Amino acid sequence: MAAMHRQLVISLEDLRYVSIECPNCNSVLTLDMQKESEHQKKHRLFVPGLCTVCQKGFDSAMPYVTQFRDIYLTLLPIASKITFRGSMEPTEISSDPV
Repeated sequence: MAAMHRQLVISLEDLRYVSIECPNCNSVLTLDMQKESEHQKKHRLFVPGLCTVCQKGFDSAMPYVTQFRDIYLTLLPIASKITFRGSMEPTEISSDPV
């Protein structure tokens, strides 16, 4: 038996949208990291402080998503040269004939 390790490779230029799940109501907010929404322009915030569905506060770590976006915008000119790699579950391949 041999084990193959599948690898997930994502280019930075493919990461345009970020989705944030509300810890209270589980609704999902998807934000475009390249274009500012009207809400972002008006409030100068990338991630709103409150969920747009239940109006409860997001996790206290959300400012880090804004920092990630700032870094993303800085790296955008060389995004095609940057990739993220991750391991997926190994898949076993049987050497026995089927």
